[in-house]
Amino acid sequence: MNLEPSQGMTRYSVKTILETIFRRWFWCALFAFLFAFGISAVYWNGYYTSVELSATFIPVSPSPAPNADVPGSYSVLISQSYVTHEEVLDAVAKSVSFAVSAEELRQAISSKISENGMSATVKVEWHNRDQASEILSALKANLSYAVARSAQAGVIKWLESDPAEAAAPSVSRTRAAIVFVIAGLFGALAGAGVAFLIGCFDKRVYDPMSVKLSGGDVRVIGMVGRYDDKPDDRQMQQIAAIAMYLKKLAETNDHKLVMCFSPGPQCGTSTIARDVALVLAGMQMKILIVTVTAQGGFLPSAPAITPLTPGVDTCTVSWDDKESNPDFDGPLSSVLAMGIRRYVLVLVDCPPLLSHVQLSGLVAGMDIPLLVCGAGVTTHEEVNAAVSLLSRTSDKPVYCVWNFVDRRYEYAYLPVEAEAEPARKVTDECKNIGADVRL
Repeated sequence: MNLEPSQGMTRYSVKTILETIFRRWFWCALFAFLFAFGISAVYWNGYYTSVELSATFIPVSPSPAPNADVPGSYSVLISQSYVTHEEVLDAVAKSVSFAVSAEELRQAISSKISENGMSATVKVEWHNRDQASEILSALKANLSYAVARSAQAGVIKWLESDPAEAAAPSVSRTRAAIVFVIAGLFGALAGAGVAFLIGCFDKRVYDPMSVKLSGGDVRVIGMVGRYDDKPDDRQMQQIAAIAMYLKKLAETNDHKLVMCFSPGPQCGTSTIARDVALVLAGMQMKILIVTVTAQGGFLPSAPAITPLTPGVDTCTVSWDDKESNPDFDGPLSSVLAMGIRRYVLVLVDCPPLLSHVQLSGLVAGMDIPLLVCGAGVTTHEEVNAAVSLLSRTSDKPVYCVWNFVDRRYEYAYLPVEAEAEPARKVTDECKNIGADVRL
């Protein structure tokens, strides 16, 4: 029996689950924090809201002790054994004015014999001060009665104690630390469960290699990692690889117009276009970045060219639906025509495609459609919808750049050129397929 496929699937599933949880580690940390401090607070509150009262007794007329060296200790030992006696606890439960069981009293009452064996201290730990005082008084009376009835214990005397000395019981630091750690572990497990559930419903792409593209020819030409202010060496290498490929297309195929867009917002399209332009400008190439605004912008018909850095100029153009018509000579068409004559490469920074579907009409007039997708931002459905929309207006290959990728992909350089399709044998049945029906 061959188990390799099932084992591989199991390993992949476990890896995927762990990545889903660790990618959302915030939930594990949050629940661990809440559980640790919440349960610890309840634990400490349960101890410090209770009151501890104590009373000490000594033997007055002790019974003869088996050991003459410690007279009276035998009477103390016998008397101390009556503290948690079933009959004594039942009598105490009947003596107080509130409902309490003998088992609850057994948990609340404790006793300890002194080091010299001549006295014993009885402690009552209860959540209410008045009730604790009533329990202690009933215990003293019933214990004295029970000891007096015993022929072996003799008679005991209770030492006077100040009720104002009642205090909260001491809490073991070791036990509190154990409670804190266990509560934190339970919280982390709960957070892992929440993170996994969120991951099951999260449709965003985190692993670009897991995307199954359909509906068009898509070629990934770069994967750029996330950075805050300036790209470091790792990101610059990927950006340089993207710029070199665009430079190759511009020099060999005379592809000068690059349409940069993303399926949705916050994918970093403008940042990619700017960084690529800066790299190409460092190669003594003159670059123009055209920023296309949404329809209805209040911009002049003749946009002004503004220098960004040496070798890189920028301008802003308002989008109009009429620009999709190749016969319409509008502001965008004029700027692009000027850019082809004066610049080596023109990068057109467009708004998100799926919210401005009319922009897909520009693809037919562009040389290179550059789709910028954001890892952790773009969903699987958005990527396929954008590719399918572009394939309706143009048969050009779509070049894709993944932004914000994990570190494991920052040095990934995938093969760009698509494999040639095998030639199709023309038969009588299919020789008319693909004919221009307008003829």
